[in-house]
Amino acid sequence: MAAMDESNKEMQHSVENTSSTDGSVGRMKILRNVMLKTIKSFTGELKLVSPLTGVDNTHLEHLHSKTISQLEANIQCELEQMYKEENLETLLNSLDKIIAENPSQPGTVAWRPSGNVKEDVRCEVGVLKREKLKALKQTLNDLEAQNKLLRDKVQEREQHLLRTRDKIVSIADDFEEIVDTENITD
Repeated sequence: MAAMDESNKEMQHSVENTSSTDGSVGRMKILRNVMLKTIKSFTGELKLVSPLTGVDNTHLEHLHSKTISQLEANIQCELEQMYKEENLETLLNSLDKIIAENPSQPGTVAWRPSGNVKEDVRCEVGVLKREKLKALKQTLNDLEAQNKLLRDKVQEREQHLLRTRDKIVSIADDFEEIVDTENITD
């Protein structure tokens, strides 16, 4: 229990030390300190070499401490690479900037999920639905334009067919008239 209190005090002390001169807290510094403490906590409990009877343990302890320090350095290096790959420092610094620009009002409670998923995602779903509605309206407009073109083409074709039918009827009437006149003269 005393070790836990000491660890918490060290953590609080490291957070206080990461504050800048204007009182703001650098989240990247806090993350690095927390990760360092986590690594130290993890590696502090590792038993890489079991004690041997009849052997001078000073060499083994030296080997153990070197191995642990190398492991800690490798983990730190890996974490730093991950921070760079994910652009974490820039993101956390921009978060610090946003928080500094928008201070919270004293006495106000920050938003927390209500537990009802439908209510909690209503705003996000609304945005998605508006985008989908906009896309559907555009599709509807495109289909209506195509439909109008097709209707115009069909109407034009029908008019052409009616003119052709009228021509055929006219020619058929003329032909019948000619046939009738020849039958009368014979």
